[in-house]
Amino acid sequence: MHAHAHPSKSGNNCAVTRNPARTRARRPGPVLLCALLLFAVTGCTWRPDPRFRSSPYEPAATPARFSGEQYGTMDAAVAERFKEQIRLLWQAPYQWGGNSHQGIDCSGLIVKIYREAADVDLPRTTRELYHTGAEVDDAAPLHFADLVFFSLKQRGTPDHVGLYVAHGYFIHASTSAGVKLAKIYDHPFNAHFIGARRLFN
Repeated sequence: MHAHAHPSKSGNNCAVTRNPARTRARRPGPVLLCALLLFAVTGCTWRPDPRFRSSPYEPAATPARFSGEQYGTMDAAVAERFKEQIRLLWQAPYQWGGNSHQGIDCSGLIVKIYREAADVDLPRTTRELYHTGAEVDDAAPLHFADLVFFSLKQRGTPDHVGLYVAHGYFIHASTSAGVKLAKIYDHPFNAHFIGARRLFN
């Protein structure tokens, strides 16, 4: 069954309807990245419909000081620092345990971006990150810099994380292709999404 995704309208009139069944698979390039960064935090949000959890996983082992905490407002200055980090880390190769442009993994990418852009030190593992910040309701739109989580190994636990950008795209560290863009509603992510967290208002 194919799902249609409908972004919400907020601020400017930039809503777009996309049908993943009609979208050809292609590897997003730097031009698309730049275009998406222009749209980020300009009023365009995206609510994949339906966006459902593939698992009711509820992690327990995360320091209480991180759970539910938010770190400020995503104003224009903060957003530009996030965008700059995304550009700097774009196409960095994958390296398990890595945290630099020379090599980085999925949770390392999140930790690096938040540390450099917002001076926020986050937990290092995907499971810990899953309990960081405020939970985004499944019916709510995703915003720039939200963390999106997946259970790709079908064990019901979060094992992959990315940073939401705009219009259904997020950036993540792929084991096969390094830091790249992906569509949250495309295979395999659409079937393995388990939740999103918001660290900035």
